[in-house]
Amino acid sequence: YYSPEPTPASEPVAAPEPAPAASDSIVRRVFEAASSALVVVGTDGAIREANATALRVLGREGDAVGQDFADLFLGEDARVEGRQALRAALNAPAGEAEPITARDPEGGGVLWRILPLDGAEGADALLLAGERWDEVAEAEPEVIHNDTAEDAGAEAARPSDAEPVVDEAAIQARIDAAVAAALDAQTRPDAVDVTEAASREAERQARIEEALADAAEARALARQAQLDEHAARQAVETARAEAEDARQAAARARSEAEAELSGGRRMESVGRLTGGVAHDFNALLGVMTSALDMILRQADDPSRVKRLGQAALAAGQRGEVLTRRLAAFSQGEDEPVLQVMDAGVLLKAMEARLRAQAGPGVDLLIEGPSDVATARLDPVAFEGAVRALVANAVEAVDGQGSVAVRLETLMEGGLRLSVRDSGPGMDRELAARALEPFFTTKEGASGLGLSQAYAFARQSSGVLSIDSVEGEGAEVSITLPSADQGAAG
Repeated sequence: YYSPEPTPASEPVAAPEPAPAASDSIVRRVFEAASSALVVVGTDGAIREANATALRVLGREGDAVGQDFADLFLGEDARVEGRQALRAALNAPAGEAEPITARDPEGGGVLWRILPLDGAEGADALLLAGERWDEVAEAEPEVIHNDTAEDAGAEAARPSDAEPVVDEAAIQARIDAAVAAALDAQTRPDAVDVTEAASREAERQARIEEALADAAEARALARQAQLDEHAARQAVETARAEAEDARQAAARARSEAEAELSGGRRMESVGRLTGGVAHDFNALLGVMTSALDMILRQADDPSRVKRLGQAALAAGQRGEVLTRRLAAFSQGEDEPVLQVMDAGVLLKAMEARLRAQAGPGVDLLIEGPSDVATARLDPVAFEGAVRALVANAVEAVDGQGSVAVRLETLMEGGLRLSVRDSGPGMDRELAARALEPFFTTKEGASGLGLSQAYAFARQSSGVLSIDSVEGEGAEVSITLPSADQGAAG
């Protein structure tokens, strides 16, 4: 409760020694819970430890460690004497050190008992236990025992402002009991060895730091793994993009190659088509020239001359029609010339040419209806479609096999022209593409046969169908409406 005052320059105070390390937790609890004010002072007079009771006596809540005991707990007039008493107590035997009395203006005070604390080379600290005079008086109401009336009278005659009577033996007993309890707690068998506890704490801290280091390393590895994964994903995305670019480039190259190959095939097919037209013209011209030659040689036989002239005229008319069709096709004006004709007669007239086309290795069967089979059609397109279907069938059997050409009337009306071969047949995918112009699976073929037959069926209001099983040959049919149905459509 005394305000701290600066230390006079004539009495310098040495720098405070560092406070000793905290002892066992049990000793610390006893020290803090003691009802007496306990202060540990070093050889230089600086406070090393002070419990809560001592701080209450001082009237402050802050830490007093490192400050001079005399400056904090003694009045200015008692500090010199107090410091001398502390120095003398360092060399006094246990229990014989002179106490220090700190008086306050109100007439009370604190009695400080001193107990030297021995170290390796003698006393290196002092334990001061303080008790207030009023507390001592309250705890010990019968301090002095007077049996005589004279003593009682003397006690009654004592002035009221005299110093209070203090039972120093009782105070010393209480201080000794507190110190003994603290020492006993420190030396009990169940007290924890401070060194061992400190070692275990150090080991625990080391394990914690090692675990933290491992955790930090694990986090670093995880972060690096995330970075590696991100880089790998970017590499995969880049590879995918490059693969997609390469695929598109390959697709473009393939498309260009196919277009170039298809263009080459088209030119080849056009060449074959031109050759076929030239062959047809050559055949027509051959008929005409042969007929004219025979007319000149047999001019004396009018009937024969007439027949030969009619054959030459028919050949010339066919050549004329073919020429007009080619010209119209080249100019985009190829309109069909539909006529009501007997398809059976047209097919029978083609038999010789079809057998010559099939060749000797093909067993060609041609069947036509016994009755009239009329339809609205273009005769030139009809012949071209039949010859194209037969050519496809001969190519399918590779010149060795059987081909059947049939023309029949249907009960519901109309005609059905079919060409069947004994070749390898087609699967569904090939059958779906068979009608595409220039599509072929045969080396050297034009790929125009089925497309030509399909064009004839469409211009005649008919339907073309393909019936094929792989390994069992194929049959191509063209169904035409009757002459009446075709005119109505």
